[in-house]
Amino acid sequence: MSEDLHTPEVVNFPIQKSAQDSTGEPAATVTVIDFSKVRSVRRTPSVQRPCCKHFAVTVDTHNREVICRECGATIDPFDYLSGWANREEGEVLAAAELRKDAERLKTEIDTLKRERANEKSKLDRILLAQNKARKEES
Repeated sequence: MSEDLHTPEVVNFPIQKSAQDSTGEPAATVTVIDFSKVRSVRRTPSVQRPCCKHFAVTVDTHNREVICRECGATIDPFDYLSGWANREEGEVLAAAELRKDAERLKTEIDTLKRERANEKSKLDRILLAQNKARKEES
Protein backbone atom coordinates (compact mmCIF):
# COMPACT_ATOMS: atom_id res chain seq x y z
CA MET A 1 0.00 0.00 0.00
CA SER A 2 1.70 3.20 -1.15
CA GLU A 3 1.58 6.32 0.94
CA ASP A 4 0.21 9.53 -0.62
CA LEU A 5 3.07 12.03 -0.28
CA HIS A 6 1.01 15.04 -1.28
CA THR A 7 -1.71 14.79 1.37
CA PRO A 8 -1.01 15.64 5.02
CA GLU A 9 -1.93 13.22 7.78
CA VAL A 10 -4.85 14.44 9.93
CA VAL A 11 -5.20 13.21 13.51
CA ASN A 12 -7.97 14.20 15.96
CA PHE A 13 -7.08 14.41 19.65
CA PRO A 14 -9.77 14.72 22.35
CA ILE A 15 -9.49 17.56 24.87
CA GLN A 16 -10.52 16.77 28.44
CA LYS A 17 -12.72 19.25 30.29
CA SER A 18 -11.14 21.11 33.19
CA ALA A 19 -10.49 19.28 36.45
CA GLN A 20 -13.53 21.01 37.97
CA ASP A 21 -15.85 19.11 35.63
CA SER A 22 -16.98 15.85 37.20
CA THR A 23 -18.14 14.06 34.03
CA GLY A 24 -14.61 13.61 32.64
CA GLU A 25 -15.88 13.39 29.07
CA PRO A 26 -14.04 15.21 26.30
CA ALA A 27 -15.45 18.64 25.54
CA ALA A 28 -14.03 18.93 22.03
CA THR A 29 -11.37 17.61 19.75
CA VAL A 30 -8.29 19.30 18.33
CA THR A 31 -7.24 18.54 14.80
CA VAL A 32 -3.49 18.18 14.27
CA ILE A 33 -2.20 18.18 10.72
CA ASP A 34 1.18 16.52 10.21
CA PHE A 35 2.98 18.03 7.21
CA SER A 36 6.27 16.25 7.84
CA LYS A 37 5.60 13.57 5.21
CA VAL A 38 4.25 15.95 2.59
CA ARG A 39 6.56 16.68 -0.32
CA SER A 40 6.34 20.00 -2.04
CA VAL A 41 5.04 19.81 -5.55
CA ARG A 42 7.28 21.78 -7.91
CA ARG A 43 6.45 22.83 -11.40
CA THR A 44 8.34 20.95 -14.01
CA PRO A 45 10.41 23.02 -16.41
CA SER A 46 8.48 21.57 -19.34
CA VAL A 47 5.39 23.57 -18.35
CA GLN A 48 5.20 26.56 -20.68
CA ARG A 49 3.78 29.69 -19.10
CA PRO A 50 3.37 32.97 -20.90
CA CYS A 51 6.28 35.14 -19.96
CA CYS A 52 7.89 38.28 -21.25
CA LYS A 53 11.16 40.14 -20.79
CA HIS A 54 9.58 43.48 -19.89
CA PHE A 55 10.02 45.04 -16.47
CA ALA A 56 6.94 47.28 -16.30
CA VAL A 57 4.12 45.38 -14.62
CA THR A 58 0.78 46.04 -13.01
CA VAL A 59 -0.09 44.14 -9.84
CA ASP A 60 -3.78 43.24 -9.75
CA THR A 61 -4.38 42.84 -6.01
CA HIS A 62 -7.99 41.78 -6.48
CA ASN A 63 -7.20 38.82 -8.75
CA ARG A 64 -3.69 38.32 -7.32
CA GLU A 65 -2.05 38.57 -10.74
CA VAL A 66 0.96 40.30 -12.22
CA ILE A 67 0.29 41.66 -15.72
CA CYS A 68 2.89 43.07 -18.13
CA ARG A 69 2.09 46.68 -19.07
CA GLU A 70 3.80 46.38 -22.46
CA CYS A 71 2.51 43.11 -23.89
CA GLY A 72 -0.37 42.26 -21.53
CA ALA A 73 0.96 38.80 -20.59
CA THR A 74 -0.11 37.42 -17.23
CA ILE A 75 3.07 36.54 -15.34
CA ASP A 76 3.36 34.05 -12.52
CA PRO A 77 3.89 36.23 -9.40
CA PHE A 78 6.54 33.91 -7.96
CA ASP A 79 8.46 33.86 -11.25
CA TYR A 80 8.35 37.66 -11.43
CA LEU A 81 9.50 38.07 -7.83
CA SER A 82 12.24 35.48 -8.29
CA GLY A 83 13.46 37.16 -11.48
CA TRP A 84 13.40 40.55 -9.81
CA ALA A 85 15.39 39.25 -6.82
CA ASN A 86 17.95 37.59 -9.12
CA ARG A 87 18.35 40.81 -11.15
CA GLU A 88 18.74 42.79 -7.94
CA GLU A 89 21.37 40.38 -6.62
CA GLY A 90 23.19 40.54 -9.95
CA GLU A 91 23.20 44.32 -9.86
CA VAL A 92 24.57 44.33 -6.31
CA LEU A 93 27.37 41.96 -7.34
CA ALA A 94 28.10 44.02 -10.46
CA ALA A 95 28.25 47.21 -8.36
CA ALA A 96 30.72 45.53 -5.98
CA GLU A 97 32.89 44.51 -8.94
CA LEU A 98 32.76 48.06 -10.31
CA ARG A 99 33.84 49.44 -6.93
CA LYS A 100 36.80 47.03 -6.90
CA ASP A 101 37.75 48.05 -10.44
CA ALA A 102 37.49 51.74 -9.55
CA GLU A 103 39.75 51.24 -6.52
CA ARG A 104 42.29 49.31 -8.63
CA LEU A 105 42.26 52.01 -11.31
CA LYS A 106 42.68 54.74 -8.69
CA THR A 107 45.73 52.92 -7.34
CA GLU A 108 47.14 52.57 -10.87
CA ILE A 109 46.55 56.28 -11.56
CA ASP A 110 48.33 57.23 -8.33
CA THR A 111 51.27 54.99 -9.28
CA LEU A 112 51.45 56.50 -12.78
CA LYS A 113 51.34 60.05 -11.38
CA ARG A 114 54.18 59.21 -9.00
CA GLU A 115 56.22 57.64 -11.83
CA ARG A 116 55.55 60.69 -14.05
CA ALA A 117 56.74 63.05 -11.31
CA ASN A 118 59.88 60.92 -10.85
CA GLU A 119 60.59 60.92 -14.61
CA LYS A 120 60.03 64.68 -14.78
CA SER A 121 62.50 65.18 -11.93
CA LYS A 122 65.08 63.03 -13.73
CA LEU A 123 64.56 64.99 -16.95
CA ASP A 124 64.89 68.30 -15.08
CA ARG A 125 68.19 67.13 -13.53
CA ILE A 126 69.49 66.02 -16.95
CA LEU A 127 68.50 69.34 -18.59
CA LEU A 128 70.05 71.28 -15.71
CA ALA A 129 73.31 69.31 -16.09
CA GLN A 130 73.31 69.92 -19.87
CA ASN A 131 72.74 73.65 -19.41
CA LYS A 132 75.51 73.78 -16.82
CA ALA A 133 77.84 71.94 -19.24
CA ARG A 134 77.02 74.38 -22.06
CA LYS A 135 77.70 77.37 -19.85
CA GLU A 136 81.08 75.95 -18.87
CA GLU A 137 81.98 75.37 -22.55
CA SER A 138 81.25 78.91 -23.55
